[in-house]
Amino acid sequence: PQVRFPNVYGINISSQSELIAHDRTPEQIADKLGADHVLFQDLQDLEDAVRSLNPVISNFESSVFSGSYITNDVVLQHDGKLLFTPCASSLSSSNMANS
Repeated sequence: PQVRFPNVYGINISSQSELIAHDRTPEQIADKLGADHVLFQDLQDLEDAVRSLNPVISNFESSVFSGSYITNDVVLQHDGKLLFTPCASSLSSSNMANS
């Protein structure tokens, strides 16, 4: 899948504007790279493939692909920058139990 969203869990990407896939179609990404084509795997297909190897895994930390942050204390602002909300910053046991 295209990396479209900033990561806050170890990779310092603070803004969507730093990402080549932000606000671009695959055709625009290919053009920007000087490539004929680019192909991306569907996120659900990727998760299903991993799950087929290990059915115990039920949740994935895929925020860079989906924009959904598992700690629930990260909000993506309209300008593409991240805002940390004042809720607990540590992962809850329910979020990580099946990761």
